Amino acid sequence: MLEEVESGLHVTPAVAGVITTLPVVCFAGIGTTAPRLARHIGEHLLVVTSMALMTIGLVLRAIASSLAPLHRRERLGPVRRRDHQRV
Repeated sequence: MLEEVESGLHVTPAVAGVITTLPVVCFAGIGTTAPRLARHIGEHLLVVTSMALMTIGLVLRAIASSLAPLHRRERLGPVRRRDHQRV
């Protein structure tokens, strides 16, 4: 499955490993802050906000094929290699 990520996104194995690790890292980070957020803003508002953010993320993911893909280098600007030669 990792090979599919590498070939589909045209990335190195190291970058593919980082990409597949991000959901776990996000889950751990949000899981540790959720109790504090629930105490601060309330459980109901936290759940409603989470559902709204998930819905927005799913909609963006669904229309990503018609927009510029999120993984493309062009979003970061052109990558140019300049060879400096002494004359």
